[in-house]
Amino acid sequence: MEAKLSKLITSKNIIKQHMGTLICPKCKEQLNLIENSLLCENKHSFDLSKKGYVNFAQGNSYDKDLFDVRRKVFENGFFMPLSLSLAEIIKGFDFENLQVLDAGCGEGSQLAAIKSIIDEADHPDKFLFSGIDITKEAVALATSYSNILWLVGDLSNLPFCSSSVNVILNILSPANYSEFNRVLKPDGIVIKVIPREDYLKELRVFFNKSVDYSDKEVTQHFSKNLKLLKEFDVGYKVHTGYLEQIVNMTPLSWKVSEELKQNLLDSGLNEVTASFHIIIGTGENKND
Repeated sequence: MEAKLSKLITSKNIIKQHMGTLICPKCKEQLNLIENSLLCENKHSFDLSKKGYVNFAQGNSYDKDLFDVRRKVFENGFFMPLSLSLAEIIKGFDFENLQVLDAGCGEGSQLAAIKSIIDEADHPDKFLFSGIDITKEAVALATSYSNILWLVGDLSNLPFCSSSVNVILNILSPANYSEFNRVLKPDGIVIKVIPREDYLKELRVFFNKSVDYSDKEVTQHFSKNLKLLKEFDVGYKVHTGYLEQIVNMTPLSWKVSEELKQNLLDSGLNEVTASFHIIIGTGENKND
């Protein structure tokens, strides 16, 4: 009981830090923290869960085991070089009062890692981090990471004021550029991460999946909606001491027979390719 109470108090303190930037997704009025709920003047109410997140949407429902597997893959270091690259990008812009939103945060490991890297180099008390995802099970798991505002919500209806966020992260997730443009500060940036065509190519070949995937269409769509600043690739090899978790994490394996999966696990594969395309842009017309 004491642990739950402590969690609730900590979560309320984080929400208080974000007051002034949170709005009601139903009527767009400012939200205020009243006891354990966020309320607007039109009496729309959003409760703070016992786990410490706020639910702004009905949300999707997925098997919690999927997010547990992704957490294990992250903890084994699969995405750490990517996290380091993203943290360096954010630090390079030298925002004075940094507010970062991870749009499509999943189970939260990527944002928590980036926050930890930035906090080590700077003064964390002036930085705010929030993550939002439509899947309640993922956000519930994300609450194990502290000092981050975790929200269940829809990317097409973000509960943030216009021009309130410095950095929007959109990592291996769908985007909503209309909302990104709305909530982004005039000097803010969007950092989008998409898989390159050789991402997990070893699994693609083994499962006989198409290897004709290209990231060009996604990049072109990004450029139509945001002012492109920079783009580059991050790629590396990952040793597969946890190959089963990697296989179960990726959609490449979701319609593959258990026999074929087992054949892969027995194949002696000892490394896979992690390859990402990073695109950085700023809000349309905001720097013109």
